[in-house]
Amino acid sequence: MLNSPLQNKSKLLIASAELLHNNYYYPAVAHASYYSCYQLMKYIWLYSMGKSQEELDLNTSLSRLGSHEYLLNEVVKYVNNFQNDKSEKDARSLRNDIPQLKRLRTDADYSDNNFDSIKSLKSIRLSKSLLTILKKY
Repeated sequence: MLNSPLQNKSKLLIASAELLHNNYYYPAVAHASYYSCYQLMKYIWLYSMGKSQEELDLNTSLSRLGSHEYLLNEVVKYVNNFQNDKSEKDARSLRNDIPQLKRLRTDADYSDNNFDSIKSLKSIRLSKSLLTILKKY
């Protein structure tokens, strides 16, 4: 099977995050790092879980959650349903680390403070760790 555009975007975004970091564009790193993971969660929703964009839109509007939070919760449930030691650990990592990565992105995008190389590097490390998990599903 060929890579989907979502998988390709995810690869491009993590590569972009590293390029941005290496060129000292730290605030933009968190954005690219987060969305590289979001693209793979969306891929899991559409291809692994066999759901549609319309279902995501409808379910999000019926829930009290934003689309990103709703998607994360559904992907975590999906991963957890594999019911093995790895999937439980993977689901826990996703549940804990995606929000942490999202907070870094929000901080970089909206906060009136410096987003330095340490936060930038943390964004990349979190993203790469999460991408390793997401690619399994």
